[in-house]
Amino acid sequence: MERMLLVIEGFKFRFHKTLANGLQQWTCSIKTCKCFLKLDSSNSVIEKMKNHSHEKVGEKMLQRQKISNAVKRKAMEDVCTRPTKLIHKELSAGNRESIDKFDIELIRRNIQYARTSSGYPVWPPLESHLFKLLLQLQYFVANNYTFSLHCWIQSSLLGHYMQSL
Repeated sequence: MERMLLVIEGFKFRFHKTLANGLQQWTCSIKTCKCFLKLDSSNSVIEKMKNHSHEKVGEKMLQRQKISNAVKRKAMEDVCTRPTKLIHKELSAGNRESIDKFDIELIRRNIQYARTSSGYPVWPPLESHLFKLLLQLQYFVANNYTFSLHCWIQSSLLGHYMQSL
């Protein structure tokens, strides 16, 4: 699900709800701010409360957030591509004059955080735990061929070590 944001007069608004009279209510993206907009079906502003409790979002920050979100989406689809390669591809496609080295580092961290917090498997903490899991599996598939780990583990020193555990 892709969430829409509106940027009006330097403030970001997120969709809140559709009212009974058909108007859309958008609230400020800062949760502690009570400002809102009401838009009709042609996206014209009908009513707005504009006493924001915070400063406007800078153009540089908006640009960084836009690039960061686009790169994070691509990073989640293609987990094998390095973050720096994804960032380079996105920056070469367009607006990069306002992005500096610090912004690139923030984008790279966002990608890493998104990948690690999304539920992808994490390596076991100990080697012995990993091989216990492999012993439980007995078989693995690579390039549509099924391999048995039983013979390899039986004949290896590691296999003898694992059996003694």
